[in-house]
Amino acid sequence: MHNAQDSIKEGYEVTDMNTRVITFFLIGLFVLMFGAVGAIIIVMRGFEESRPALNQDPRSPLAEAGLQVPAKPHLQMDPVDDRKAIVKANADQVNSYGRLSEDPEMPRVHIPIEKAMERVAAGVAYRQAPAVAQESAPEQ
Repeated sequence: MHNAQDSIKEGYEVTDMNTRVITFFLIGLFVLMFGAVGAIIIVMRGFEESRPALNQDPRSPLAEAGLQVPAKPHLQMDPVDDRKAIVKANADQVNSYGRLSEDPEMPRVHIPIEKAMERVAAGVAYRQAPAVAQESAPEQ
């Protein structure tokens, strides 16, 4: 047998491995692994018991309404004609007088675009504050 000093000089270790240390290490590793698995199982069972069962929830009233048929699709028959109608409706509004809202507090109207451009070029305000009648003191 060689001693430790000889093995260092030769560049390799000649001592035997300690099987007792390796055995205790492996046993400790398995205990730790099984302990972690046991803790995970306990936690998962706690989650399972704390939530309601999936088949215990009441059904939606929509599911009990009977046969439900979806609405028929809205088909666009002629996209070119539809586009022409939209452009014509917009052009009619831009080139005519009309009311946008019937609200008595703040009535909104539209005027032809040419008139609006003339008014803006002339410096006329396009939005004016509504005139409020002032109360006069009663004459004595």
